[in-house]
Amino acid sequence: SNGSATIDNSGTFFLGGSGDLTRNSGTNTEFHNTGSIIKEDGGETGSSATSLAQIDLTHAGSMEVRSGLLTLQGNHQISAPISVEGGATLRLDGGGTTTNLLAGASINGTGTVEQRSARLVVADGARVPISNLMTPSGSGQVGGTGTLVIANDTTLSRIRHEDAGTTEVPAGVTLTAGNNFQLSGGRTLHVLGGVDFPQTFFSSSNGGATIAIDGTVNFTAGCTLSHGGGIFNLRNDGLFLCNPTGTNTVSLPPDSYTGSGQLRVESGRLQLTRTVTLTGTTEVLAGAELECNNLSFAPGSTVKGTGLIDGNINFAGTAAPGLSIGTLEVQGNADFAGGLLEIEVGNGSSDLLDVSGNAALGGGSISLGPVTGHTPTAGDSC
Repeated sequence: SNGSATIDNSGTFFLGGSGDLTRNSGTNTEFHNTGSIIKEDGGETGSSATSLAQIDLTHAGSMEVRSGLLTLQGNHQISAPISVEGGATLRLDGGGTTTNLLAGASINGTGTVEQRSARLVVADGARVPISNLMTPSGSGQVGGTGTLVIANDTTLSRIRHEDAGTTEVPAGVTLTAGNNFQLSGGRTLHVLGGVDFPQTFFSSSNGGATIAIDGTVNFTAGCTLSHGGGIFNLRNDGLFLCNPTGTNTVSLPPDSYTGSGQLRVESGRLQLTRTVTLTGTTEVLAGAELECNNLSFAPGSTVKGTGLIDGNINFAGTAAPGLSIGTLEVQGNADFAGGLLEIEVGNGSSDLLDVSGNAALGGGSISLGPVTGHTPTAGDSC
């Protein structure tokens, strides 16, 4: 088009081979689709199977990328499904462009969806699934106050999730958060499936963020979460794993930690850089370390294991050294104000809470009981 133009499509608009709809000058063509848009490679390969559509698309009909590559450059309003078939690619391209995803929108199929520098905005109240989303280059953004659903296993790098909406990883799906995966602006990452953090992860550039765990979150390498403002929340009703190799450190700055799930430090060191109270169950395994200058365990919580807790600890819940008989080390002071120290004995040994600093019961209590499978008899000692 030269200048501006409008296309109202209620029939079938077909892009085959390298057929394009481009702008020579002026603004993008406005394309209103209540019919059908179909992209096919026309039996061609490579650039001969690539179509460029420089349009501002309002899509409320049918759209199929059956084969080849379709690149959309422009600002779009999507309120109906888009299908991308296996081997085909839909590319959302262009810095400064926005694709608004409204109620009824989805991008599905076994093909690939590439987000290259474009911004995706999910409307308030909308829940939009996208299959095979990738961010191969540039810096993509996801915003809006609705919910973006990562519909299948993928790796996302160089992408900012911002605004007070939700990025959801559903049950059965694993998201790998690649380099420069960011949360900010009050964004919630809701994990019902699994999320792996194998490298540096940034959060809270403005307005804070929340990671809500109902599935599994796994930090598998040395990683630093950068806190740049706002409130960073961890809500764990699932499984939070820390298992970087060797002595590598996962450093997190939660302002709050809630939920009844399990936090398990399997290897390396988990460093909590802000004063925090842990809930649920915490396990620190042999050779692993949990570090926090001022750490509390809430009433109803449990901490156990055979690793090291580095810092001053307030136990208002239950401290149960070992995983059966074993020693839990505290490098600092331990205060049991209202808490319970649970010690198992039997077979000539017992649990041990090894505190390097001061240990104070302070209104707490001690529970002694036989280790599972042991029946004490008169004269037994440990």
